[in-house]
Amino acid sequence: MQPLDVIRDFIARINAGDVAGLVAFLSPEHRFTDSDGAVISGRDALQSAWLAYFRMFPDYRIEPETWLQDGETVVVLGRAAGTYAPTGRLEAANSWRIPAAWRAVVRDAKVLAWQVYADVGPMRRIVERAGADPQPRST
Repeated sequence: MQPLDVIRDFIARINAGDVAGLVAFLSPEHRFTDSDGAVISGRDALQSAWLAYFRMFPDYRIEPETWLQDGETVVVLGRAAGTYAPTGRLEAANSWRIPAAWRAVVRDAKVLAWQVYADVGPMRRIVERAGADPQPRST
C-alpha cells in the first residue's frame, strides 16, 4: 500500500469517528504533534486522546483539498471542521471550520507520524465561551 493510500484510508477512519480503525493504522512508535507543538506518543496514548477528542467534537472531520506525496511523507491541505459538543448535542453556534494542513510519515503501511498545522483560535473561542477547558488539542 502506497503512503498516500494509507493516509486516505486513515483520514476516512477519522471522518467516520472510528477510533479503533484509525488506531489500527498507527505504528507502535507513532508520534502525534498538535498545532501547538505538543507531542503524544504511542498507540495507547493516541487511542485515549482520540476518544477524548471525539467526545468534545463528535462530528470532527478533515476535508482534504490537496494531497502531496514525497517518498514516505504525505502532506494534506484542506480544512478541519467540527462542533464542540461534550454532551453530544450538536448546536450550530458551536461549529467551526478552519484551514489546516497535516503532515504524515508512513512506513510499512503504518502512520509513524501525524502533525497538524492550524490556527485553532476559532475552536478555542467556542470552547471558552461554553465555559470549558480552553486548551483542546487539534488532531
